[in-house]
Amino acid sequence: MKKNRIFLFVLLLGVTTLFSSCLDIMVAVLDRPKTHKIILNEYTPVELNVTITYSGSLMLKQWNGANVLAIMNEKRQISTIDKVILTVPAGNNSFIFDIYIIFDKATSYTSYRAPNVELEYLLEAGKKYEIKTRAKSLGSSKGYEFFAGIYDVTNRSELLKEWKIGEGQ
Repeated sequence: MKKNRIFLFVLLLGVTTLFSSCLDIMVAVLDRPKTHKIILNEYTPVELNVTITYSGSLMLKQWNGANVLAIMNEKRQISTIDKVILTVPAGNNSFIFDIYIIFDKATSYTSYRAPNVELEYLLEAGKKYEIKTRAKSLGSSKGYEFFAGIYDVTNRSELLKEWKIGEGQ
């Protein structure tokens, strides 16, 4: 009788371990970052376009004054861990983002939200760009400054322009 209970306990423990490891694998597969490719103007010839890559922690709301939030939400659900490759015509482009920055402090994670951040830049045809965010420490217990920058990543990563988007703890 005692051996049966021990056997059942070991069997139950083994089955539980097996299911929990399967669950971990399923969660890892489902939470894998995705890449979303979005073209905002389908009528521009390919040679006159540029691509801009950014993370899902930047939510594009407007492009050149046009509301694209409905298009972005309609086509895809974009997670903060995802990557977006946006194709737009070259020339002067204006983007309005809601930006959500998560960064690692020495002992914890901190986040910062910046709504309606406008980034405007003259983009050259055929180039590839990336928009990145960063946090700069102002010293112990003085907080942080937050920035968004546009980089030319056609050949190597070169910062072209950076905008200060706010300060916080």
